[in-house]
Amino acid sequence: MTPETTSSKKDTLAIILAAILWGTSFLFVKTSVDYFQDFFVGLFYRMLFAFLTSIIAFLIINFRILRTNLFYFKRPSVYILSILNIGGYFFQFLGATWTISSKIALLINATAIFVPIISYFLLKENFNYKKVVGIFIGVIGLIFLTTGGNFQTLLEGEFLGDLFCLIGGLFWAFYIVLSRKLLHDGKTDYKPLNVALSTTILSFIFLIPLVPFYSGFLSPTFTFTLQIWLELLYMGIFCTVLAYILYFAGMRSISATSAAFILLLEPTIAVILGIILLSEVFTIFSIIGAFLILGAIIIVNLS
Repeated sequence: MTPETTSSKKDTLAIILAAILWGTSFLFVKTSVDYFQDFFVGLFYRMLFAFLTSIIAFLIINFRILRTNLFYFKRPSVYILSILNIGGYFFQFLGATWTISSKIALLINATAIFVPIISYFLLKENFNYKKVVGIFIGVIGLIFLTTGGNFQTLLEGEFLGDLFCLIGGLFWAFYIVLSRKLLHDGKTDYKPLNVALSTTILSFIFLIPLVPFYSGFLSPTFTFTLQIWLELLYMGIFCTVLAYILYFAGMRSISATSAAFILLLEPTIAVILGIILLSEVFTIFSIIGAFLILGAIIIVNLS
């Protein structure tokens, strides 16, 4: 086994672990939105804890060369990635106000369709028949998984909410492609860990100007239950900071298209946890959908 092969396998594992962490966040996003009755509050505190954790980590990691590595906060590409990131979160949570959960997962993970197309034009990634087959299988699997065979749910919800979720998915599609380009640009000296931390810090900063527009944010923090605080901490530290560190570490050798399909594990993990922790129903269509998604991931990676 060559060093390149070993590195590729490690990077694939890193993306898988990131997808698992992001998949677990669906449960806590749901409980936090139900608790606050305002999507922005949960989003704000999640990103606040991620912001504080990232600052501390950035200072510790770059302690001896802090002044030198502050260049991350001066590069336009890092700002673009941060805007795409917080834009994806914002439109996902905004869309959740009007549409149903199964459609949210379906539309947000439409990145698997957008990424190969964007990558073909921006990164010149190969777009062969295996990827086309993988896209088709992955989309069918995603529909089966999120609807559980009740295809009527695809016709439910409001058009505006669906549109916002689709926009959120498009934001993350560009995020995946540009992060791949950023780490493989021979003219730059970016390190995955610092890119993950700096973009997380900037993502929260870009969220701050929106605070005055959401009155729910004014709820006294002392009324929050311990469970809610722990959920927000988990989402901020593990589902945001750690997940992005793993994601950027994996993007060193993984193509943007492969990463997008590996991230289809997110809704799969969310459905499995929903069954285990929330006693949600797991139909035969959900099982078929999960296996189709796994098959699509294998096909795309083999291409």
